Amino acid sequence: MKARKSLKMGDPTCSWKGVFVDSTTARLLFGKECIYTFYVATKKLEEKEMDLGNKIATYRKEKNMTQEQLAVLLNVSNQAVSKWEASQCCPDVTLLPQLADIFGVTMDALFGRAVAQPPQVVAVPREKSTLPWEDDGALHAVLYVGHTLIGENDVDGKEAASRITFEYEGPALNVYSAFSVECEDVEGNVAAGTNVDCGDVEGNVVAGTNVDCSDVEGNVVAGTEVSCGDVEGNVTAGTCVSCGDIEGAVEAGTDVNCGDVEGDTKCGGSLNCGDINGDVECSMNVNCGDIEGDVSAGMNVTCGDIDGNVSATAVIRQ
Repeated sequence: MKARKSLKMGDPTCSWKGVFVDSTTARLLFGKECIYTFYVATKKLEEKEMDLGNKIATYRKEKNMTQEQLAVLLNVSNQAVSKWEASQCCPDVTLLPQLADIFGVTMDALFGRAVAQPPQVVAVPREKSTLPWEDDGALHAVLYVGHTLIGENDVDGKEAASRITFEYEGPALNVYSAFSVECEDVEGNVAAGTNVDCGDVEGNVVAGTNVDCSDVEGNVVAGTEVSCGDVEGNVTAGTCVSCGDIEGAVEAGTDVNCGDVEGDTKCGGSLNCGDINGDVECSMNVNCGDIEGDVSAGMNVTCGDIDGNVSATAVIRQ
């Protein structure tokens, strides 16, 4: 059946378009390929776009994430997330599966599509039927006080929760915990209300306090320290960063000690690393290899070649 109408989103971050097939069906296209079909009944596609923005904002808040934290996990700008939630445009189609994984929901739930369920043979207990996440196959570590589910924002205020650590043996797909997490390798994402202590992570890592991992293939966000192996994404820490090579940008509240950095580096303390393929801004000393961008330091700079401008108390060439 030929399409009756087509809507193409105008923002550079929106590379997909919706096509009406008939009065009740629409398809999500990437180029000429149909990657998702959903039913709109009497609603127009513009209303579905509005639903998607609202869904992103709602699920982000349920995860107690800021727009900045979500932007870091998806490697996009804060402005892009703000536009999505304001329904000014939609995410790139390649980001939709990542959004669903981060929020722990299905694609159907992300698009607001109600999926018909078969009749229940066995009654489901109320506590299980009202859990605030989809049956997504991920590991969720939570805390109940009586019949009350304690969320991530309430954990620090509970004396018992401060003594709880979720330990898991063997590889895991995705792990979401309201308190600390200790596990082996993770094939997806890890999010914890406090510390994360694990092996290799194939996705992103978000922790309320410290991150102590092996290699990470995604982004790392921590409220305090980050200590890990190589990181293929960006690293953001409230205090210090100690890593291997970092293929993205680094931002730390205090010191940064790492290998080579492919992006910009910003720290509130001293910087000690290898080559930097970006700009450097540090409050204290900078000690590194070659720098391909500008350098701004509150104290001394000791490095190799610098392709950009330098602002520092003293510059020492290695």
